[in-house]
Amino acid sequence: MTVTSQPPAVVEGAEPPHRARHRRSDPLGWLPVLAVVQGAAVLLVAVGNTVARAGHWSAPVLWWVGVLLILLPTAWRLLQVDVARTERLGLVGLLALSLYLVKVVYEPGSFLQHDELGHWRSVDDILLTGGLFAPNPVVGSYAVFPGLEIVTAALVQLTGMSVFAAGTIVVGIARVIGLLALYLVAERVLKAPHLAVLPLLVYVGNPNYLYFNAQFAYESLALPLAVLTVAVVATGRATWPTVVAAVLIAVSVVTTHHMATYWLVAVLAGWALVTWLQRRGPEGGHLAPIAWTLVGTALAAAAWQVGVAKDETDSEVAPTGEGLAAFFDLVTGRGEAKKLFTSSAGEPQEGVVEQFLGLAHVGITAGLLPLGLWLLWRRNRHPLLLVLAGMTLLYPLTLALRLTPAGTETSNRASEYLFVGIGLALVFVHAALTGRISTAEPGRADRRRRAVLARVAVTAAVAVVFAGGFIVGWPPYTRQPGPYLVAADPRSVDALSVETAYWMRRHLDPNEVIIGDRVNSLTAMAYGQVDQNTGLVAGHPVFEVFFSPTFGETERQIIQVGDVDYILLDRRLAEAVPLTGYYGRGERELPSYQEPVPVGALAKFDGIPELDRVYDAGPIQVYGTVRVR
Repeated sequence: MTVTSQPPAVVEGAEPPHRARHRRSDPLGWLPVLAVVQGAAVLLVAVGNTVARAGHWSAPVLWWVGVLLILLPTAWRLLQVDVARTERLGLVGLLALSLYLVKVVYEPGSFLQHDELGHWRSVDDILLTGGLFAPNPVVGSYAVFPGLEIVTAALVQLTGMSVFAAGTIVVGIARVIGLLALYLVAERVLKAPHLAVLPLLVYVGNPNYLYFNAQFAYESLALPLAVLTVAVVATGRATWPTVVAAVLIAVSVVTTHHMATYWLVAVLAGWALVTWLQRRGPEGGHLAPIAWTLVGTALAAAAWQVGVAKDETDSEVAPTGEGLAAFFDLVTGRGEAKKLFTSSAGEPQEGVVEQFLGLAHVGITAGLLPLGLWLLWRRNRHPLLLVLAGMTLLYPLTLALRLTPAGTETSNRASEYLFVGIGLALVFVHAALTGRISTAEPGRADRRRRAVLARVAVTAAVAVVFAGGFIVGWPPYTRQPGPYLVAADPRSVDALSVETAYWMRRHLDPNEVIIGDRVNSLTAMAYGQVDQNTGLVAGHPVFEVFFSPTFGETERQIIQVGDVDYILLDRRLAEAVPLTGYYGRGERELPSYQEPVPVGALAKFDGIPELDRVYDAGPIQVYGTVRVR
């Protein structure tokens, strides 16, 4: 490989030289003060969550004030021109850490999310067996992409800390690395440090950033590492050490998460292609390190897919297919559109302000994106920038998928990849605005006032994109902790369900088969080391055992043919319809519930002499089925 000079790729609104000289005199700048502000803001979020558990009306107010105190002062400072690089990097890392702590103080003692409980089970299997690839009953792909589990289990064994503590640390480090790597990529392709922060501020507004990508899950580690791989190639010298470092990081992505691997391969392939096409143009860069990193990543991905994960990569591909099929049915008139801002039962669940912010989020990102792409094409054709921005052409399709219930999850999950390019494209709209202000005819004082007003407008837009994205991605009942709710994911995991799971761990044999509602079964599979039977048994849905008013031949056949050892019953299911749309796993194809499961259907188990009640914690009971089988 040879080292050649990289041509400048600047955007309008570049930093004046006298500003650069001024900022070197104070390398830390506002960093210490903003660290204190963000610490107080995280404490305010924690207080809001505490009063939310008591159901107090002030909880969301405290939460939103705390979160915006984390974001807005930092955004205001980052958008200034005269900020030293040391301070800028420190603020980026601080912002990533503080926003991550918002998720940590939501569940400060244990994992509550679906994916977190599934990965907890895989870590537990590694610690118990000393080996990899034990089948995971929650999601099969967790077992064959064990990168996150390997790092977490190693930290547990080295330090003796709990799985929860180790996992929280691992994901926290990944969050900081990911946002810093994204800044380095933006800084490289834009050649304007003060503009390179805007892609980050837009990116944290993607619907999945605050909670989903902060959970203890394989994508939370893999995606930051994928961005880091790109950053190493983009910022490193065109030498073999750079390629080796990039490939090693890429291999860790391959062994951790399939979708992040696909994204990384697509970015590298597009980057190599555009670089080759531009090899004689002014934007041409170093092809060799990109190409060799692509080859190493693709070979590793193919080997892992064929040798390890050939049967277990559909956990995210299948929902994408379901979402596209639902959208096709909607377009062809065979399906119905989802009512926006409503629950699965069709009940309104957002106020006017929340609806406005959600629509404004879409309006800003989708409305300004075409202009940003046009300006980008005219002013900066850096190969990597073109590839990342080109991926955003899929963004309108992902928004259309939100019109169907099945497509909402796909739209959410696509955002964490597409917002990398969306932020980069919107920089050019911002740069055009600030460039016009700096070249305006009036005097210096007037230009300064206009610059401040422009920064106020951009900071306000950042706040709207962030708040609206979170509202679009997460229904109200998932945003803060609170009293128990029926079939509401983290709001359904309480002390009763966790204690029941640990009772199973102490008293039942590992991998015994249970049936139950989705949340209690998930908790039992994670903390209790049991397995669950879902789907169809003898042609009947497993959860029919709970819906049926009687315990007849069909229910007995499900128990016998499905090798069900225990029935896990939560009588609270009869209190309300499921907020997620379904009580148990495998019910997504059923119509939305208009009323709860009948109390009598859940009470029928008491009158079956062949069932043995082996555990009773009030509303939660466990019944042994050995005499039925």
